[in-house]
Formats: sequence, C-alpha cells, structure tokens
Amino acid sequence: MSRTIIMLLIVVCQVFGDLWLSRGMRQIGAVNSVEIGSLITIAIKFLTNPWIWLGIAFLITTLILYLVALSRFDLSYVLPLTAFTYVLSTAMAVLILHEHVSAIRLLGTCIITAGAFVVGWDERKHHS
Repeated sequence: MSRTIIMLLIVVCQVFGDLWLSRGMRQIGAVNSVEIGSLITIAIKFLTNPWIWLGIAFLITTLILYLVALSRFDLSYVLPLTAFTYVLSTAMAVLILHEHVSAIRLLGTCIITAGAFVVGWDERKHHS
C-alpha cells in the first residue's frame, strides 16, 4: 500500500470510529453516575448498541493501520498528518450528527489543517 493510501485510511477510519461512538453515546445518554448498579446498566447499553460496536471496529482498524504506518514511516510524519482527523471530524459532526460549530472552532480546525499540509509537503520534498 502506498503512503498516501495508508494515511488516508487512518484518517477516514479514525473519523468514522469517533463518529459512530459519538452516535452510540447519544443514544445511550450521559454517564453521570459511578455507582455499581448504574455502571452495569450502562455497560449493558454499551454492549448492545450497534453504533458502539461499529465505532470500535473502525478504531481497531485505525490502530492496525497506524502500526503499519509507524513500521514504514517516521513518527514525525505520521502523527502530524493524523491531525487532519480534527478537520474531517468537525465536518462530519456537522453533516451527520448535526452539531453546531462556532467560527472560532472552525478557525482552529483550519489552523490544524494548515499544519498537516506543511508536514506532508515537507516530507514530500525530502523524498523527491
């Protein structure tokens, strides 16, 4: 697999893993109690929610791909490019979860995107 495909799959799997976990947690509701009875009830809800399982599957895939990337590329390249998940997560949260994103939060995600592109551009320059 090429570097671009591996990094793209990491980002996409991370974003959708987080997205599905968030969707599942919205169905379960807020965790406000640490009493054993409440925790057992919440654990049962976790284990029976398909969105939670889908999110876990995507995040396990992310971990495997991340390990592959770290075996092939420098951490100083891989880690900053995975920051692009912030931008894509924000976009998906708006589009799929219908979250409101303030202008300042959007600005922050744009700054992260710019940093990720700088890292990718620098790495491409070194391998040309």
